[in-house]
Amino acid sequence: MGWTGPGLVESVLRQVPDQAIRLEAGFLSAALRLRGPARVLDVGCGLGRHAQVLAARGHRVLACERDAYTAEQAVAELRRNPQAGVEIRHVAVEDLPSGLDLDGAYALMAQLGVDTARDDDEAFLRAVRGTLPPDTRFVLDYTNCLPMLGRLEDSAVQELPDGRRIMTLRSHDVFTSVSRRTRILLAPDGSEESVEQAAIRVYHPHEIMEMLRAAGFGPLRTYGWFDGSEFRWDSRRVIVVCRAS
Repeated sequence: MGWTGPGLVESVLRQVPDQAIRLEAGFLSAALRLRGPARVLDVGCGLGRHAQVLAARGHRVLACERDAYTAEQAVAELRRNPQAGVEIRHVAVEDLPSGLDLDGAYALMAQLGVDTARDDDEAFLRAVRGTLPPDTRFVLDYTNCLPMLGRLEDSAVQELPDGRRIMTLRSHDVFTSVSRRTRILLAPDGSEESVEQAAIRVYHPHEIMEMLRAAGFGPLRTYGWFDGSEFRWDSRRVIVVCRAS
């Protein structure tokens, strides 16, 4: 489900500055109302950097990651920087048992809409709800695609140092809200070396709210960034704080 493996780890997860991780972890601690040794679930933990910061604050974190490579890297990071209170598991949230005695959960950079299957996203949210007792909080964070809608039809060509080029073709269907991207690697003579295709369902915020309610969450507040900024149509993120009903 979504972009995983070395590409995600090296191109995205390792590039986030420590200062940003601390800001996001502070937001999570406040939004989830974590106190002392509260136990929180990190859904799709990546390298486990947020889990380590939260554990340093005295919380206990169960960090789950469905991608094997990313989970291995998270374990390696924890070995390099040991932090009591962090447990990393290579497991999808759908496969976690019930009765985990959690005080909250969060999913950062949630890859919603990948492969255009709304059923998968709804099942994901139901699985998160199934891990939580009533009245505990959940923070869902994902990319706000609204500002990008006008650019989803754009095409671009990137020149590489070795003379090759990457041609990116994009299209967006306004009736299905499905965006498609094709990346073509061209040799110096113009011949195709490889073709990569991807599709994503672009959710409007109101659709996410509907899915959260259907999964058993009551949305409380929506933010546009981890500094507490209110959500606007041009915000970079959609960060929903909700409560398990």
